[in-house]
Amino acid sequence: MKSKHMLCAALASCFLVACATPDPTLSEQTNELGLAKVENSALAISFVKPDVNWRKYTKLYFATVTANNEHPADYKPPRVDVKSEGLNATYDLRDKDLRKLEQAFREKVGDVFDEHQPWEIVDKADGNTLQIDVVITDIRLAAPREDSRRTSLQFGRTYTETSGSLVLIAQLKDAQSGEVLAQAIDRGQRVSQWHLNTAVFNYGDVKSIFNSWLNTFKNGLMRVSADHEKNAN
Repeated sequence: MKSKHMLCAALASCFLVACATPDPTLSEQTNELGLAKVENSALAISFVKPDVNWRKYTKLYFATVTANNEHPADYKPPRVDVKSEGLNATYDLRDKDLRKLEQAFREKVGDVFDEHQPWEIVDKADGNTLQIDVVITDIRLAAPREDSRRTSLQFGRTYTETSGSLVLIAQLKDAQSGEVLAQAIDRGQRVSQWHLNTAVFNYGDVKSIFNSWLNTFKNGLMRVSADHEKNAN
């Protein structure tokens, strides 16, 4: 999956059923992968293969979840106020922070797709399995990383309207054949609410974004599976 400067993949069921006005529709034209663009999609960019039998997929395999510090080519990092934030202030996450994001996403997968859901979460490619590859990228913090800026005891606390935003990218494909079934992109951001900008608050916001995104995916997958059964009858 290409991720650098090509933010172009995502959770497939959101493509057809995520809330958008007017109702999402598929373009008549398809790209080189046989995917049609979803017009009026709730996501920034989304493509899906027409006439997929989503109902046959009884297992979900989140094969890769990767977080990085990459940004689009036209990205301009925020200016650091050296006087108030210090010489070492940075908006980039450390490697251990990125790994923590990956772990948080996988934990939310377990919370959302629990034993009460109709899908089995598996750890390998198998028959009737939908493989999902996720990239967390273009992470834009609202303030420099807490541990890199001057301490709040010395220079006061930092409050921001949001913790920032990030782009969730993923690709869905048939786990056995490798056939790509859907691609898209969306940016996640918490509802604006002024609060203290700390690692604890920011991490809580990230988990809320993941939870919302995965629930949209789950509900969308239920919808397209039900629609396929209805059309088959």
